[in-house]
Order: sequence, then structure tokens, then C-alpha cells
Amino acid sequence: MSLLTGPRPFVGVSILTLCPRLHPGCVLISQRLTSPGRGTLQLPGGHLEYGESFEDCARRELNEETNLECTAAPLKLVFVSDSLFPPDDGGPRHYITLLMKAEINDDALLRWMEPEKNTEWKWIPWTDLKDKNLFTPLRKAVDSLEFNSITDMSMEQQNFV
Repeated sequence: MSLLTGPRPFVGVSILTLCPRLHPGCVLISQRLTSPGRGTLQLPGGHLEYGESFEDCARRELNEETNLECTAAPLKLVFVSDSLFPPDDGGPRHYITLLMKAEINDDALLRWMEPEKNTEWKWIPWTDLKDKNLFTPLRKAVDSLEFNSITDMSMEQQNFV
């Protein structure tokens, strides 16, 4: 496949959802049931729609997949990954994935909204993810030496892999 004639990349938005009051040091995770990445752990997320801002996409996807809303605090772009998926994993697909950090105050409304796409959502300590089978964009974020989802980062500290 030529770089000039191949399919255009997709833009994915993943939401690094934190609830520090109830689940300190944890992120919201589920297992993917579809390709690409079937069987890996993922963050809530989906595709950026035409004309949609990164933040609006993150808020929409978080609500569609988990029933949670993040309305109080602004969301923050904390990581960007560039991933290729081969034909045997739902490809060939090229994804640019934006990780948006969202903090919520309460998870009482958390629901499993798309059982055909993923397993139930659960809170897992960020530090435990190193040893898990992760969806490629999340794996890149976890493996980045400078990236820590729990700490706040300025624009100068953000990683783009």
C-alpha cells in the first residue's frame, strides 16, 4: 500500500477518566470485544465526528459508552499516539488517537452502555496497567516514560508518540 494512495487515518478520541474522590489513582477501563484490538483493555472513546472539537467528542463518547458526564471541569489533551493495525486485526487501519483527561466527581451513573462492544467498566489503578494486555494507543501512553495520567501536565510536558 503506497503512502500516497492508502486509506486516510482515522481520528480516535480516548478518555482517561479519573474519579479521584472515590477511586484515587485509578482509571476507567473495559475489555474490547471488537477489532482492532479485540481482547485488549481500553479507555472509553470513539471516532471524532466531522466538525466536532476534541473536547466535545470526548464528552459525547464518555456519555455514550458509560452514561457519565463530565460537565464541571475542562477536559485536557494529555497524549497523542500514532498506531497502525494490520489486516489480521481489523485493518489495515491507521489511527491517530488523542487521549483526553477527564475528572469526574461521582460515578453513581456509571452504566455498561454497549455490551456488544466491550465488557463492563471497572476502575483499575494506573500503576497496574503496565502488566496488562492494552489497546495499542493506551499501551503507548502507559509505556511512555514521561507520561503519568494522574499528574497534571502543562502543554510543554505533553507527549506525542
